[in-house]
Amino acid sequence: LSDFQRRLMAQAGLPEEAIHVKPQFYPDPPEAQPWRSRENRIIFIGRLSEEKGVRILIEAWRAWGASAPHLEIVGDGPLKSVLTKASADAGLSSKICFAGQLPFDEAQRHLFGARVLLLPSLCFEGFPMVIREAFALAVPVIASRLGPLPGIVPEGVAGALFRPGDPGDLLGVLRSLWDDQHRLAELARGARGLFEEKYTADSNYRTLIDVYEIAIRRRQRKNHTDLRCGWNHVLARA
Repeated sequence: LSDFQRRLMAQAGLPEEAIHVKPQFYPDPPEAQPWRSRENRIIFIGRLSEEKGVRILIEAWRAWGASAPHLEIVGDGPLKSVLTKASADAGLSSKICFAGQLPFDEAQRHLFGARVLLLPSLCFEGFPMVIREAFALAVPVIASRLGPLPGIVPEGVAGALFRPGDPGDLLGVLRSLWDDQHRLAELARGARGLFEEKYTADSNYRTLIDVYEIAIRRRQRKNHTDLRCGWNHVLARA
């Protein structure tokens, strides 16, 4: 799903030339909401568990204080009650909303109107499908500088990166962009452009066909080599 995974598989011993990257795609997404009509809202969508790093969102919002925008947390998991209590204890109930687990279409509606998607993962991801959805809806992504994420979220093009597990670094990156809405709108356009380049059904189909064609050519070369070696062996015996 990513160049990062490709490198890991090659390091594990698989032949690098036989490994190809075909990422997730999003067929027939809705049109993105115009930037000026979006709410001043940031969103997280995912499982509420330790490896997703959601705890640092609470810490970052507590440090941000009264000027922090609204944060919507969509999802469920073993940390939901812990995170809800931490948010309330920090006096953030009016700033952070826990929407719970939502059907796909409803979660997309929440993402549709957001200005930033946060992805504070603490462990390696594969290819989070919410990234392709954010790009399709022209929502910039701020993600951990970890595993495949720097390769999926190009910094300065479709979003930004921060040190994994560091709420201070997340807050610094996020505030610098939030205070420059013109720049954030540019990243939104970049996110949609990246989606159209890499993550549509058509682009994914072309990638898949390219992989098939490479495999066919490799098999044809192998068959030709095997045939030539076979004839050489027959001639040598003659």
